[in-house]
Amino acid sequence: MAAGPLWAAALLLAGALSFSVQPLIARMLLPRLGGAPAVWIVSLLFFQTALLLGYAYAHVLGRSRSLRAQLIAHLAVLLAALVFVPPALRVPADLSQPSATALVALAATIGLPYTALVATSPLLQHWLARAGITADPYVLYAASNAGSLAGLLAYPFILEPWLGLRAQSSLWAAAYVAAALLVAACGVVVVRHRREVPPPATDAVRRDPVPARRYLRWAALAMLPAAWLGAITTHLTVAVAPIPLLWVLPLSIYLVTLIIAFAPAALLAIAAPRLEAITDAIGLVDTPLRDPSTLARLAVAAAAVALAMNLIEPVAVVVLIHAAALFAGALACHSALAADRPPATGLTGYYLTVAAGGALGGMFAAVIAPALFDTPLEYPLVLAAFVASGLVIRVRARLSARRLAPIAAAAALLVLAASGSLHPFLLPLALAAAVMLAAGIARVPAAAGVIMLAALVVADASPIPGGFRQIRVERSFFGVNRVLVSSDGAQHVLLNGRVSHGAQLLDPAHAREPQAYYTRGGPLGDILPASGAASRQKRVAVVGLGAGAMACYADEHRRLSFFEIDPTVVALAEDPALFTYLRLCPPESITLGDARISLTDVPDGAFEVLAIDAYSGDSMPVHLLTREAFALYRRVLAPHGIIALHISNLYFDLEPLVAALASDADLAARVREDLPMENETADPAHAPGWSPSVWAVVGEEPDVRARLERAVGWREARTLIGLSVWTDDYANPLAIRR
Repeated sequence: MAAGPLWAAALLLAGALSFSVQPLIARMLLPRLGGAPAVWIVSLLFFQTALLLGYAYAHVLGRSRSLRAQLIAHLAVLLAALVFVPPALRVPADLSQPSATALVALAATIGLPYTALVATSPLLQHWLARAGITADPYVLYAASNAGSLAGLLAYPFILEPWLGLRAQSSLWAAAYVAAALLVAACGVVVVRHRREVPPPATDAVRRDPVPARRYLRWAALAMLPAAWLGAITTHLTVAVAPIPLLWVLPLSIYLVTLIIAFAPAALLAIAAPRLEAITDAIGLVDTPLRDPSTLARLAVAAAAVALAMNLIEPVAVVVLIHAAALFAGALACHSALAADRPPATGLTGYYLTVAAGGALGGMFAAVIAPALFDTPLEYPLVLAAFVASGLVIRVRARLSARRLAPIAAAAALLVLAASGSLHPFLLPLALAAAVMLAAGIARVPAAAGVIMLAALVVADASPIPGGFRQIRVERSFFGVNRVLVSSDGAQHVLLNGRVSHGAQLLDPAHAREPQAYYTRGGPLGDILPASGAASRQKRVAVVGLGAGAMACYADEHRRLSFFEIDPTVVALAEDPALFTYLRLCPPESITLGDARISLTDVPDGAFEVLAIDAYSGDSMPVHLLTREAFALYRRVLAPHGIIALHISNLYFDLEPLVAALASDADLAARVREDLPMENETADPAHAPGWSPSVWAVVGEEPDVRARLERAVGWREARTLIGLSVWTDDYANPLAIRR
């Protein structure tokens, strides 16, 4: 019978729903957890764990002798999940443990519907095999992952730009009902045309048991790419370019490798000649580079070299290097996994084991690694584990001096680099050479993996380009914060990811002078000029603490209060061995928590100025730039008060968004770009420690004009035709990308 189209439609839709809901729910959750990149990593862990639960449920249900009973039970679960459809965020009141909060919220919001959806794929494949309709149901796994990829890509490019969260939820709910009906139709077809075979727990299967080592191999082959997925997502969105869209890229690559690995042999046979034609066209014919294992090894080596040399620019090239490594590594693992799949009678156990490996990999990236490592060492660990696995490095002969020589040379370079005797310019070159020797030449996988890991650990601890040395690292749910000291020991700098969040000169004569984006000659000096002798008492609220530089804008007539979401930032700013702003200029208060939540407890009209400087790296706190957020800001402002926003961003043009929000609230918006000048030394604003920045001021027109009366360089905020005002329900980051 021709059941293919019906099954394909059901699996495509179920897959699309299960992956389109992931960014949807993460988007709902982001405002409650400060827009941290870790929200997506923890979300991946939850969905991988829910996948494991779904596959466990499918495995248990698949052991029933009656297909009719299986169908009824699964339809009952799909029906029960309608209680949680359409998805509506349910967040615990206690936000002190953000990872646990995210997991509980995800479980309460989408846990049952998602688990029911992901169980559909192994169940439908199992039903096909049990009814004798197909001998190889595994090819449908490719269809399921194709649907997942379509759903994932549809979200940032179609759903988010055109629909608000409520409309997205309603559309998802309607599609969920359609998927349930398709599953019911598939079940009816199977029941009517079944040709029953003995269920899995039969003597026939017991005579050919799957050995434990094979289960372990399946779990390991699934775990490595899942851990790789989480590790590379953290690296790209924290160290390279904190663009939310980059959350989607690694997961898309991961799904593509699954599709290729489980695609029908006939489809791959059609594609093979075309791939060979491409390699011929670019001159790879009759060369070692045409070997897929060689290409995979080189791709992983290139990613390791990029890490060893701390490459972050050009962003597009660096992202491409790491993406190619993920593709090559995940494809190698998934291809080995697909080649080792058991007969259809062991299908549900196989998928359960694969899901368990994926959940373990996700747990390593989201929970274990952040708890164990101060820096993101999970990515070097994954690369080293892949090399050590021997998936693309084979030992075909006995060890010899010639084969051990590259390992010895790499080890020697590594010892030299770790000794600190190399010039800073030569250090990354030596580490890159060690990585290339280990990954590209060596034929001893375990030793190559150890060398690669050691090289990348040394690279992580090596001096920062520009002469800065790392003296403190703290990692939290909200990112990796590093404190650097300049080569002359005169300045400390706080970095989140690759972006400075404040600096301080250590000379006591200049320790009270704000540095970086906060210099008195810059935009903030215009917004917060020195108070006059007869001034009344004024209060300023600052969202985002950083190193605490803005605290020294306080004087006898002005008090500052800070709102900071990351406790590690507070700990670093309060440590007098690192920064002394808060000790020299004690603030009125420091409130720990997300500003959108904390400000709701502030009385009306409490502040003269509200400064928004809450960026993790260069990521964009969407929930702080919405109509509802601006209404909250206006409520806590005193009469004639103004909102100041730090809108410097490499990847998004925030100026027209601020202009749109201001216009929507009948307010005026002015912007000053404090950028390098041709003769920088002639500009007193560009003192030592200065950093370029862009600031905006929003308020009633007379108040803004009075505030900036004596300031120069301010202009009306630039608008963007057709840009919609963001709300808590709708935001379209693609509309303001640079």
